[in-house]
Amino acid sequence: MIRSRLAAGGLSLVVASSVVGGFAPDASAAQAVVTVLQFNASEGTGTCPDPVGTDCLSPLRGANANRDMYAVEEVCRADFTRFRKQTGWHGFFREQTTRLKGATGTGCVHKGEMLVSPHRVTGQRAYSLSSGFTKGHIRHHYLLVCGLIHAAPAFYGCSTHLVFPRPDRSRTQVANLVKDTAAYRRHGRVVVAGDFNIAESSGGAGATPRLKPVVGAGYQETDKSKQPTHGTRKFDYIFYFGAGGVQQRAALTGDVATSDHKVLIGQARI
Repeated sequence: MIRSRLAAGGLSLVVASSVVGGFAPDASAAQAVVTVLQFNASEGTGTCPDPVGTDCLSPLRGANANRDMYAVEEVCRADFTRFRKQTGWHGFFREQTTRLKGATGTGCVHKGEMLVSPHRVTGQRAYSLSSGFTKGHIRHHYLLVCGLIHAAPAFYGCSTHLVFPRPDRSRTQVANLVKDTAAYRRHGRVVVAGDFNIAESSGGAGATPRLKPVVGAGYQETDKSKQPTHGTRKFDYIFYFGAGGVQQRAALTGDVATSDHKVLIGQARI
């Protein structure tokens, strides 16, 4: 069973399902290469969503418009809605931060995570990785959002954004991420991408204390180059679970004018 701890209005919402969307990937299907794009859009941090008319999701277009899965964090709900309408792609949005009455500064009212794909996406689930909190008239939630992506082969895809810089909270969130994706791993073919806000050590994710539970659960990195994705640090990761191994090392795009994160693209055979 998959159990979530979504908190809403002070109440705990538990969602249980043996197979997400009533459909499991065919474990006997031939392995294939899947391509995943990870991007923290940093709306409210960079130039987005101001000035009006800026395409905050431009890194998902052009040469990057042919990926199997897109995990995007810190995106405004309005930009997600506009992007879905323009592309006709499938996916969903879950709110992570809400600007409450009295909040000052720039930024959209509803900001969160989106998981989209040109393939059909079903079995949408959101999991609360730790209790939320309010700071400076902004309500924060730390989520894992997942869905079944009907590529060939179908696989479970998840996007996440962990807290910074609290090590105690991030350890709890990593432990819950591993727990909440256990049912997905039983069916194989899983990709988890996101801004983990955990700087990778020189020994890689497997040697980074707060990421050890992820690697210990059988996930592997698509990117072992340790290239920084945020300033001088590597915060963004694409992990996959499957027997096929890395097809191609993840690649970074150049700096993105609208964000303080780079775009990470990874491929794996699953």
